[in-house]
Amino acid sequence: ARPTPTPARTTPAPPDRRTGAGTRERPSGGPVARRDGTDPHRDGTDPHRARTDRTGGTAADHARRVVDLVNAERAEAGCPALRVDARLQRAARGHADDMASRDYYAHDTPEGRSAGDRIEAADYRGSTWAENIHRGPEDPDTAVRDWMKSPGHRANILNCAFRDIGVGVTLRPNGPWWVQDFGAAR
Repeated sequence: ARPTPTPARTTPAPPDRRTGAGTRERPSGGPVARRDGTDPHRDGTDPHRARTDRTGGTAADHARRVVDLVNAERAEAGCPALRVDARLQRAARGHADDMASRDYYAHDTPEGRSAGDRIEAADYRGSTWAENIHRGPEDPDTAVRDWMKSPGHRANILNCAFRDIGVGVTLRPNGPWWVQDFGAAR
């Protein structure tokens, strides 16, 4: 069965709080490894450009489609369109890649690095931020439809205070992996 998207994490949590409301981790099977023992994360492929999924789209195509679908939902709700921000894009891609290569499903990395940590490390200085993650949908339409059915994810997508978005999609056999990072720059 495909994992459901985890509830969204919004606005940075106080330092002593490690997870967002209802964040659920998928039990990890440990790091992903090939049968020959090599690390699939270091295979030299770019999961954002070269790989395609069963629908024939690349990760970059899917990321653009997610932005278009999110902006259509926001327009219907009376919110301004989100701009793609390269820094948020870097944070989202990095997290999608990391979850795929190390086979975990959570807003926080196994070391406890949060979305806020990743967004700040990408030099995005926002007054508020949020992150949606998903694993499994084969196409952007299904990923966004799933997020829109979840109250927490929907709230992030339709939060009119957000002005920027970054979308990361990683196409690997143990995914696909989807990350949306939202922000409102200071």
